[in-house]
Amino acid sequence: MEQISLHQLVQHISDALITVYKNEELTRSHAWWTVEHVLKKSRTDLLKEDTISVSEQEKKSFEDCVLRIKEHDEPIQYIIGTVPFGSIDLHVEHPILIPRPETEEWVYNFIKECKDNGLDNKNISILDIGTGSGCIALALAYHLPLATVIAVDNNPLAIALAKKNLKKYALSNVHIIESDLFDNIPTDIQFDVIVSNPPYISIEDFLTLEPSVTAWEDCNALVAEDDGFLYLETIAKHALKRLKRSQHNISFPSQLVLEIGHTQAERIAAYAKEIGFAKVWVEKDSFGKDRVMKAK
Repeated sequence: MEQISLHQLVQHISDALITVYKNEELTRSHAWWTVEHVLKKSRTDLLKEDTISVSEQEKKSFEDCVLRIKEHDEPIQYIIGTVPFGSIDLHVEHPILIPRPETEEWVYNFIKECKDNGLDNKNISILDIGTGSGCIALALAYHLPLATVIAVDNNPLAIALAKKNLKKYALSNVHIIESDLFDNIPTDIQFDVIVSNPPYISIEDFLTLEPSVTAWEDCNALVAEDDGFLYLETIAKHALKRLKRSQHNISFPSQLVLEIGHTQAERIAAYAKEIGFAKVWVEKDSFGKDRVMKAK
């Protein structure tokens, strides 16, 4: 066992990773994730001591983590195996899409809107299309306990991971179904709200992304034909038939919520209006980029 300053350990890993992330704040955050992962202690517990004991095996684990990130472009989330998503922690596994902070931001904003409208005390139905790890469905079900959430994905690996995350939280109001969009959902079932973070990146843009994305994450969860609009427009079109008419005693902040690319707002909003949505608007993320199209 070697005694080492916690500050020095975090700094050492940060120095090794700065060339990968090229952002000091992000690098330090990932260095802390690595330390917590290898030492199997939370940051809160680690900060209680100025120095910590590190075994030879733990040293090798630190070296292995850095090597996997630097030499193989492996996302740290896959190495650690979990990622925070607001107030829940999710298992993540290659090649299922890693939940992004931008998605987390709009999901929790939507949850707040629902609570502000009293929907946390209503029996509403929600469909999450392309659930992946289950991040959106589980967050909604966790914070809107009377809601019934149906989560669908066409990838069996995603279904297995979403069920693994569901088991962790034992939420009885989530049902996970393998389905390509609406295919395996009975045609007589309608929903109060439909949400989705579908594939919306063009193949040209996908090829410009970092290797940690292109070499590791499922391109089918990211890329869509027609310049990235195929699934956005398909979901919007079918959502018209699958959404319930607004109930006089329930006020929905929105009934269709789609994550979009920052250059897609004008076209997808115009399409939603064209096919019959009465009200359509786009919301920006904390970086000032168009991120979500909402409609009702």
